[in-house]
Amino acid sequence: MAVTNVLDNPTALLALVAVIEGAAGVYLIGQVHALRARLDVAVEAAEDAARAAALAAPGGIDPEVVIDLIRQGRTANLDTIHALMERQAASEE
Repeated sequence: MAVTNVLDNPTALLALVAVIEGAAGVYLIGQVHALRARLDVAVEAAEDAARAAALAAPGGIDPEVVIDLIRQGRTANLDTIHALMERQAASEE
């Protein structure tokens, strides 16, 4: 009987929908914060892995060039890395 009264009253129904949406919003904001924290950890791990791979690669690859490429969303292949390193060396001279 009480459920029928709530569903028949538009104001009460609107309030119920607002409460449900508010609870869903609070839950989703909490999820966003948790996922953002996990993303930050993953980014740090990816940068560490890129730095380690660059140091292990033959030819003296600068790890910071690799990390800059990854941050820009570009492909970090050897040709791109060497081209950027040559540009940096030329600009320093």
